[in-house]
Amino acid sequence: MARNRVAFFAAAMLLALILPWALAQCSPARQARITPTPTKTMRPTFTPTSEATPTPVPSSTPYPTEPPTPLAPTMPPEAATAMVTEAPPVPTLQPSLTPTISPMPVTATRKPAATRTKTPTPRPTNTPTPPFRGSYVHGWARCDMAAVTGSVYHANKSPYPGVAVGVWSNLWDGEVSIAKEDGKFDVLLTGKPPGIYYVAVVEAGTCQTGARGCQLRSNVLNAAVTEHCSGSGANQVSEVRFDGP
Repeated sequence: MARNRVAFFAAAMLLALILPWALAQCSPARQARITPTPTKTMRPTFTPTSEATPTPVPSSTPYPTEPPTPLAPTMPPEAATAMVTEAPPVPTLQPSLTPTISPMPVTATRKPAATRTKTPTPRPTNTPTPPFRGSYVHGWARCDMAAVTGSVYHANKSPYPGVAVGVWSNLWDGEVSIAKEDGKFDVLLTGKPPGIYYVAVVEAGTCQTGARGCQLRSNVLNAAVTEHCSGSGANQVSEVRFDGP
């Protein structure tokens, strides 16, 4: 009995709590408060704006594609079996022929004999002997002068006048002297530098400057003029002789 009373009392309390709440939810005031009064909505004003320029989207760069790797052809099992079972026949080697080299007959060919052409040997040209022959007589020392002196003779030892005798050196064009009636001539060398002087009979018409370059009519003699005029080897004056036809 007591348990029933407690249950009844609890149910009454729960009903007392739920009933006022349900009545409050269904009342007109509650409905009026819940339903809002509609208001007039203002129409929005649109402001014109410039159209946006579309930005180009960069396209993605395609990556190079690798060529497909060719697959090895698949051989049917019948062909593989045939390749394994059937071996190609081994060719039979034919004996090779050994070439026989026949010796060729060697024919000796004689070379034609060289023809020797005789070249005539030129005969030496006889140089005509000059018409005059010169010889050195002697020399002596003189401290006051230097000269070349001498005489020209015929073959019969008589004086030979009118013969031109030239005297020159490597540093001097020289001078031509004409033999006198007694065949004597002389060329002064005083004041000339010491050294070797050349003496010869010359063709007077062929001389241009001094005695150098004249046509010679005799052999050439050497006459020395030393720097010292006393003592051994001193010589300032030379005497020569020419013999002609």
